[in-house]
Amino acid sequence: MTTQQGHFIAERYRLLESLGRGGMGVVWHARDEMLGRDVAIKEVLLPLGLTAEEQQILFQRTLREARATARLNHPNVVTVWDVVEEDGRPWIVMELVRSRSLMQVLQEDGALPPREVAELGLQVLAALTAAHSVGILHRDVKPSNVLLGEDGRVVLTDFGIATLEGDAALTGSGTIVGSPAYIAPERARGHAAGPESDLWALGATLYTAVEGRPPYVREGPVATLIAVATQDPDPPELAGPLTPVLDGLLRRDPSQRISADEARKLLSDVPRHTPAPPPARTPEPPHPTEPRSQPTSPARRYVPLAVVIALLLVTAVAFLVRDVGRPADDDQTARGATATPSAGPTGTPSQPPSSSAAPPTRTPPTSAPPTATAPAVPAGFTRYRDRTGFSVAIPNGWRVSRREHYVYVREPDGSRFLLIDQTTRPKSDPVADWTQQEAARRDDIRDYRRIRIYAVDYYRAAADWEFTHTADDGTPLHVVSRGFVTSPTQAYGLYWSTPESQWQSSRRYFDVFADTFTPRP
Repeated sequence: MTTQQGHFIAERYRLLESLGRGGMGVVWHARDEMLGRDVAIKEVLLPLGLTAEEQQILFQRTLREARATARLNHPNVVTVWDVVEEDGRPWIVMELVRSRSLMQVLQEDGALPPREVAELGLQVLAALTAAHSVGILHRDVKPSNVLLGEDGRVVLTDFGIATLEGDAALTGSGTIVGSPAYIAPERARGHAAGPESDLWALGATLYTAVEGRPPYVREGPVATLIAVATQDPDPPELAGPLTPVLDGLLRRDPSQRISADEARKLLSDVPRHTPAPPPARTPEPPHPTEPRSQPTSPARRYVPLAVVIALLLVTAVAFLVRDVGRPADDDQTARGATATPSAGPTGTPSQPPSSSAAPPTRTPPTSAPPTATAPAVPAGFTRYRDRTGFSVAIPNGWRVSRREHYVYVREPDGSRFLLIDQTTRPKSDPVADWTQQEAARRDDIRDYRRIRIYAVDYYRAAADWEFTHTADDGTPLHVVSRGFVTSPTQAYGLYWSTPESQWQSSRRYFDVFADTFTPRP
């Protein structure tokens, strides 16, 4: 049976809208008509082909999730209000909290400063301490299961694979459940989980929050599990005063891992003001996650606390996105003070330059950056000169915003946008870099489909990553992202995203961006 908006559950809860879908179910925004309050309801979906015994196991897992969460009367744990049966399936009724997941925050705003990470870490640690005190292990701590409320409350969600002392195992003999990048080394080696395993996963989550990437980035889940089990995590570069707690929580030997009390003290000691972090480690352009066509300030977005409870996917977490849907500190239009108008007509052109599906053919010298004379700007475009030294032609009237080293160029009344990233520590092989990033991120991109990753003749070394995916509002999107090295100490990324329906007519825009891009001297 297909559940629809307006359907009543248990003759009490009216479904209003679907808020999230994962491998185990759909989370709905609903109305409790008896008490007159909004709630979140998790609808458990039964995969096709299950036997009666397998269906019963799934029911038991769902009930165990509700029972485990209901036992934790703690402000940093989601509140479960009811469990009902409808259409032969269990439904879990939970509080509806205005929040974003930590993964959403990282995708939209980028990596967080150490002190902010320490503060959210203290609240997640409090939730884990409460769970461990009553014999509950979470076993799936990760950024998508950490929710940041508008009121500053941090909540740990998704106890769907939690272990209660005395419960029989429901996940199958020899099966590892969880996300590879956040599974503790002892679990990756097939050993039983303990409280120390949750603390390791907390360390991996905090690492991701401050670094913008997981502690292990490998090609595929198996390679990630092997690295977790046998190797030390990649050294943090942006953690600063958080480094001692990360080092203590991410020790491979659980007997050598710091305790919850030690972690709490180290997190509490992280200073409020820290020096600005160095530039990003790699020349990665932004993460392939598209903002909504009508951006909304994160402080006004309403996402239920339970949205990610349904996401029990075996995947590595994505990383590195900033400033999606938030007004930046340095906004301007293409006719602003830092732009030099072209000789062409003003205003946004009604039609883009002639369409072309082929990649740009401009080939600057490979032995040195271009000369100080920038390429000509076509009619209807303006040269934007960034304060970091690079410049590029952008359509007249398009809005420019920046956050740290990221620069956004957005269509004023549409959803097309260009995002420019840069680093002073480039990698030598852009194709290999894109391939690695795709392996780490593709499972977190809705309806991801690779078109191609290929080298292009552009500056010293360059590669394009072209793919399609689906935005949160259901819009099919088409993306091309170019990473390129301009000198031994400088690399850039150009990330161009359009609705699929506008791809052919918009591709020439990307050609203009690439043809007119001039790096800093």
